[in-house]
Amino acid sequence: MKMSSMKSHLGAWVLALVTTCLAASAAEAKPSAANRIRAGITFTEPTSWDEDNDSSNEGFSLSGEHLFTEWVGIGFGAFTTELDPWFGWHQDVRMTPIVVTALFHMTPGRAVDLYLGPGLAWVSYSGGDHGRSLDDDLSPLFQIGFDVLPGDSPFGFNLDLKHIINSGHGEPDFDSITIGVGFVVRF
Repeated sequence: MKMSSMKSHLGAWVLALVTTCLAASAAEAKPSAANRIRAGITFTEPTSWDEDNDSSNEGFSLSGEHLFTEWVGIGFGAFTTELDPWFGWHQDVRMTPIVVTALFHMTPGRAVDLYLGPGLAWVSYSGGDHGRSLDDDLSPLFQIGFDVLPGDSPFGFNLDLKHIINSGHGEPDFDSITIGVGFVVRF
């Protein structure tokens, strides 16, 4: 995916987020549950990627969240993606972040539940060229997303964005943006 394409997708995502948040302010309050499981597909783009690279870096994610109050929860999970050859590497590199985030819910109890917060990611790398390696890395991250939870159903949809900062302190050094789309179950 080209960086300009990634920026247009990010712009569309922000527009969708603002629109659903405005709709959420008019929605009726729903009973909240103390736990959530999210699963879906991810699209990852290193932000320092070559502008002309048309790669597509899909993966999978699984995460959970425990809500301490209707406003504050702790998220945990992992996702994995295989990055196409980049930065002079001749083989794919698999990136697997394990994340923990403090999540603050801006519209608790609404049909669209917006959340955001800081966290940490332990990023593990595998693959790449022989004789060269990426070091596993502990990196800060920021997450923003929303769950669409219609009615009293425990099932819904999820969209989120994670920005992992300065991941890959070995060679190369890059930030990454991951967009996740999937399902959520509250219980």
